[in-house]
Amino acid sequence: MSGGDSNTASGRAAGVSGGRYNEAGGDYSCVGGGGYTSVSDGNQAFGHYTAILGGRSNLTGDPDLTDHTFAQSATVSGGQNNTASGSRSTVSGGFNNTATAWGASVSGGDHNTASGEAAGVSGGRYNVASGDYAFVGGGGSNTAQYGNTAFGNFSSVLGGTDNIAGDGNLIDHAVGEKSSVSGGQGNTASGLSASVSGGWDNTASGLSASVSGGFGNIASGETSTVSGGYSRSATDVDDWRAGGLYQDN
Repeated sequence: MSGGDSNTASGRAAGVSGGRYNEAGGDYSCVGGGGYTSVSDGNQAFGHYTAILGGRSNLTGDPDLTDHTFAQSATVSGGQNNTASGSRSTVSGGFNNTATAWGASVSGGDHNTASGEAAGVSGGRYNVASGDYAFVGGGGSNTAQYGNTAFGNFSSVLGGTDNIAGDGNLIDHAVGEKSSVSGGQGNTASGLSASVSGGWDNTASGLSASVSGGFGNIASGETSTVSGGYSRSATDVDDWRAGGLYQDN
């Protein structure tokens, strides 16, 4: 233990460099510094081989503080109230972010969760990457109800609010694999390799279907496309619908 105040290194070959009320409880674990004025504000590197560089009230390892072999090699770089509880998971910073699966990562923002294997959230608020290898770039909302969700395996949501890539019912991670939503609001890409570029309340549910934008459009046919407008539907294979500002209903 190098310095600081009220720090504890209880794991084998564990270390705390400084700060206050920090604890390195896992074997070969490390806390660089940070912490604050009470025990609840301190950082805890609980898992074996885990590390916390700084910040406040951060945790690496088992959230229940029971099993030191849980979430080995996890890392939190800084921020506050962040938890890396997946093996080799990472939270770089921000507030109240969680990485719970193997290799999952959250770069920043607040109230973001990466719960799929090797899933990632770059930033924003109340975003969730729960599919394996899924990704959310940012965006989200002030409430959990309207955050973005990359639910399908290999799916992505780049930004916007209240968007879903994958199963709209949030049941099967195999539904909507490789789907993507670039932005907008309330959009859903639930078909395999389907995409929604933007707009509001659009849905691409067919295989490789796409909606470019607009409002309330649906591309449900295989490789179907809706370019824009409102309330347009492309339901057949290779179907295409275009919309304009003054379209006929």
